[in-house]
Amino acid sequence: MPDRRHECPGHCGRTVPLHLLACGPCWRRLPAELQRTVNLAYRRRELDPVGHRQAVQAALGWYRSQLSTPKEF
Repeated sequence: MPDRRHECPGHCGRTVPLHLLACGPCWRRLPAELQRTVNLAYRRRELDPVGHRQAVQAALGWYRSQLSTPKEF
């Protein structure tokens, strides 16, 4: 049976089950508003698959933007 996991979009090197967007630590880094949007869209995904896809794409875009943002120490 194939492994039903994907790489975490937070670029932490972890893999997560397909039904999760990210691992716990990376999920908590995602802004609360995007978390709420993704959670709501996930619950409604069968009624509104386009809305779900858009919410996931917005969250993935946020993770990508974090890669190109210089970190301040």
